[in-house]
Amino acid sequence: MPFTTEPLRVEQIGDDCWKLLEPIRYQGRDEWFTVPAGYETDFASVPQAFWWIVPRYGRYTKASVLHDHLCEKADAGEFSRCDADGIFRRSMREEQVPRLRRWMMWAAVRWGGKLKGCGVGSALGVIVITILAAPLVGPTAALAAVALLVLYVLEWIAYMLTMPMARKPRPEPAPPPAASDAAPTKAPRAEVVQTGPTRPTVFLRRRSGPESAPSP
Repeated sequence: MPFTTEPLRVEQIGDDCWKLLEPIRYQGRDEWFTVPAGYETDFASVPQAFWWIVPRYGRYTKASVLHDHLCEKADAGEFSRCDADGIFRRSMREEQVPRLRRWMMWAAVRWGGKLKGCGVGSALGVIVITILAAPLVGPTAALAAVALLVLYVLEWIAYMLTMPMARKPRPEPAPPPAASDAAPTKAPRAEVVQTGPTRPTVFLRRRSGPESAPSP
């Protein structure tokens, strides 16, 4: 029962926000689920410190968009958060997301939903997955978080040091005068008049105004 929308068509409308250009349809066990066109999503809502293991998009992109949509309905009291998380895990399996990764992502969204509507067996599964994944994910995520913090501090320092040296924008040049405002200039016209048998006289005559004195 996979997704029936191929491929996913989106338009980026922000640094970390996209808008669906076409609806996403998913066939569940008992009903169809549709994410309408125009829906805005950030794909997988993963903290930046964990991008090294779970990027914001991948095989699970459509499952993540569907999960965001179902979670909004759950917040409005129109759907069960536990069912939304279960559909997220099942749709990732149908999209052939690796087993370990999809179980870790499912456990993460269960913690994000504060285990709402979660039975005893599901809660134990979340705890076991968390305990097994913590030694693998925790140290690297902590190192990534520290590196990101250092990077943000250095970027702030660089900004404060270079801000006084920022160039002021140059004023825009004045537009050229209109053709009707500019006085036309006319080049003088040379005329040669034969005044004698050997030596011609050259006059420079403008189209308007008195003639200039003859040149010798």
